[in-house]
Amino acid sequence: MFKVRKATAAGFTLVEMLVVIAIIGVLVSLLIPTIGTALRNAKNARIVLDINQLASALETYKQTYGDYPPDFSSRNVVIQHLAKAFPNISAQEATTVTNIFWVNPAAASGAAGYDAAHIDAAEALVFWLGGLSKDATRPFTGQGGPVKIVTVGSNQYAVYNQDRESPLFDFEETRLNLGLVDPAAPNTSNLNGQPMSLDERDFHGFAAAAFTNDPFPHYVPEGQEVPYVYFDSRTYDYGTNGEYENIFSLGLTDDILDNGAIDGSYDPNKSFATEAMGVARPMKTDQANADYYNDAAVANFDPRAFYYANRDTFQIICAGLDDHYGHDELLVSSASGFGSAVLWRYPSGLPFHEVALPWTTPSATKDRLIHETRRDNITNFSDGILENGLP
Repeated sequence: MFKVRKATAAGFTLVEMLVVIAIIGVLVSLLIPTIGTALRNAKNARIVLDINQLASALETYKQTYGDYPPDFSSRNVVIQHLAKAFPNISAQEATTVTNIFWVNPAAASGAAGYDAAHIDAAEALVFWLGGLSKDATRPFTGQGGPVKIVTVGSNQYAVYNQDRESPLFDFEETRLNLGLVDPAAPNTSNLNGQPMSLDERDFHGFAAAAFTNDPFPHYVPEGQEVPYVYFDSRTYDYGTNGEYENIFSLGLTDDILDNGAIDGSYDPNKSFATEAMGVARPMKTDQANADYYNDAAVANFDPRAFYYANRDTFQIICAGLDDHYGHDELLVSSASGFGSAVLWRYPSGLPFHEVALPWTTPSATKDRLIHETRRDNITNFSDGILENGLP
């Protein structure tokens, strides 16, 4: 009598399973950095696209109005721009925007606080490119302009207009820092439901009692928290006695490193809410200006020794994926006694007071640290992140 042998199902042994798991683990460990790099590259590419489109919109603005828009660091430049670009603006509109634009609208030219503006270098992009009114006499408060005037009792308030006409750049509303008027802010309890910018409260850190409604939002890259910044070439080096005031920052002391004092507190892994965003300034190039440059070390401390990037147009700067523009540094000249901001050069990544690599001054270690915090910035004059242009 024959016995029928039952077929046994083929399977993996324990050893084989462990080998397969180990191989999968190795493959995953190899793929994760590649995937991470691909995601970072994709995010950077989206930022580059944004910057290119913003730059194109600024060129269209110039073609339309005969002038690049100002970044609001200089009141006189704004006044000159309004006269050139909007010759038919009414006297009432001019008075209205003077009160809206400036912290001290009645200040005389040259007086303290004359240039203090309610619009900063990030908000300027949205203000100028988001659409102006077709009413030539009221380009800013007319229908479709950037600002609406709301009357409450005997008071008038400026609020952001979400229904703007013919924008030169399509700002995605979810990336504008807009919210509703905070009823806790002074004199705004009857403006609930009106759009306002949240940057004075959430971005610049002011308490509600320190401001009224702010009608000027800024624009952030997708998935980021720190905005694009615009610098107008007419005011790259705006300021007095070498104290370059055309900056964009939270103004926190641990981001301005005076005379080489580094507290080491910068942590690129911290979120925006817990770490300052750094300081953005217009950047230089490695092209020397023969009128101010020579190879003597002292002479190279003159910020004019190198030309600015895009010296006749504008700069757009993004903080990069770490939401940090980079640490700042001030130098002190013993001859004059005033602080002069360090201006960085592209593509070398050197500060203006260093002649060449290797960095040899006593501040070399500090310069390298500050340089490292800026290398992932993205601009309209660089090929992607600044690091890509490093020699």
